Amino acid sequence: MFLKKLTYQANLSIVELDQFLSEFLRIFNSPIDEPTVEDREELLNDVCLKNKGRFFEEALTAYERCIKRVRKMDQTETMTQTSKKRLRLLSGHISYICACETDNNEEVSAAALSYKPVIDEFRGYSRLTSSAQSTHIRRYILTLRSEKYAEAFAKLDLEERTNELEETNEKYIQLASERAAEQEMIPESPSKMRNQCIKAYRYLVDIINFALQNNKFFHYDEMAIQLAGITQNAQELINRRRNVSETEEDTENQENTVTGQPEGSTDKVS
Repeated sequence: MFLKKLTYQANLSIVELDQFLSEFLRIFNSPIDEPTVEDREELLNDVCLKNKGRFFEEALTAYERCIKRVRKMDQTETMTQTSKKRLRLLSGHISYICACETDNNEEVSAAALSYKPVIDEFRGYSRLTSSAQSTHIRRYILTLRSEKYAEAFAKLDLEERTNELEETNEKYIQLASERAAEQEMIPESPSKMRNQCIKAYRYLVDIINFALQNNKFFHYDEMAIQLAGITQNAQELINRRRNVSETEEDTENQENTVTGQPEGSTDKVS
């Protein structure tokens, strides 16, 4: 029996990762019957896992406390709402221009078609980090309003739509800056605590695997089977998300190749 470690855990949400790690700890801490032997010294060469996960439990507890502190920040809920709104506005902005490409008014249609290279360049924004999305939208707005597209901008009457998108994006940037300033006041950042927790989890898996492979009396196979089960479920979820993301990227690359338009390279997340 060999217990695999979770990989690409960044594809899990904060809640999903917390649930996985908490369940992992619960199963690990389940009582295990101590083996019966005539000579207690026979057990000395075995690895007894009791209390061996204390360092992981402490790391997980610290991470969960850090998450709660961040969630209580005034900006967090508003940032989530604002982030969803700006992506909705950007999607609507692009959809409107694309719809105008088939307008009965030839001047409107021509104006929309002149924006096609811009639209192609700025697709794929949903896969960017929040910070990269902020920069991405700023560049998109700047390009729309550039002198090159001034006539098309006026013909499509984009002023009001663009202003709303810009205001929403700038509001998100301001909120993000305010929250970052507050996070600096926290002894440890959420990302650092998350990394420490994952490191502790991986080290614990190493200890479990060492016990599984070397023990003669303390048997942890049943526990390992349960841990392998939840690990497999979480990994399958991660793999599905990665496959969807890779498929979307491949499709976009193929479309760019066919149309002859350059692939957007703005702040793509690896």
